[in-house]
Amino acid sequence: MAPEQTGRMNRSMDFRSDLYALGVTFYEMLTGRLPFTAADPMGWVHCHIARQPVPPNERVAGLPRLLSAIMMKLLAKTAEERYQTAAGVEADFRRCLADLELNGHIDPFPLGVHDASDWLLIPEKLYGREREIDALVTAFDRVAAHGGTELLVVSGYSGIGKSSVVDRVQLQQVIINLVMNGIEAMQSVTDRPRELLIRSRQHEKQPVLVSVTDCGVGISAENADRLFNAFFTTKSSGMGMGLSICRSIMEAHGGRLWATANIPHVPRFSSQYR
Repeated sequence: MAPEQTGRMNRSMDFRSDLYALGVTFYEMLTGRLPFTAADPMGWVHCHIARQPVPPNERVAGLPRLLSAIMMKLLAKTAEERYQTAAGVEADFRRCLADLELNGHIDPFPLGVHDASDWLLIPEKLYGREREIDALVTAFDRVAAHGGTELLVVSGYSGIGKSSVVDRVQLQQVIINLVMNGIEAMQSVTDRPRELLIRSRQHEKQPVLVSVTDCGVGISAENADRLFNAFFTTKSSGMGMGLSICRSIMEAHGGRLWATANIPHVPRFSSQYR
């Protein structure tokens, strides 16, 4: 099952999904095991989306590095980084076979030289926006840490990816902010393990639910109702803007953000997004 087939990536499927499955098959043939192991369906989904397989040449001593590289290219998480055609895979395998028969070993060569697709495929990956994303992330961190007001204008012609840039940065910063809050909340903990748990789940067409749970000092009853108020903070160096901004972001995307204290010392922040 290719990452885009899990239904969690908002990516379209095409014949390159089959090339991913081919990579899984070849991986098992070469190493005697699957690229990943999991105990339940959600575990398999997580593996295919987020985990990188161990390179085959690290599992099997003496396996040519080029064969391992071909497997890893087939198992790339995004379709744009995989082989684009089965003919490209075949050409590289034939090059490996020819080198083995002629020299007894495989000489290094660039992969995918003959991997030219005759289909016009529009990439779904966001390219060339690293500077803009960095500027937005830096501004978000600055406001969350020191307060104040800043205005950033994202401009450009229609269809060049303005919404993709902004949506990605905003949702990314919500999770980062919640994780950093959890880490800071556990800094004074000395009588128990410091554990931070991040969960995500989605049932069929229901909204995605992401929760961040820490074992810090907890949330007092008098503070629970004010956590998301602007300028309210329990940290000596905080400005009280981070959670307020995060909730605004989630609501602007049709989601919601809330906090609960299920058991002693375990505050949980949860976000829900369609």
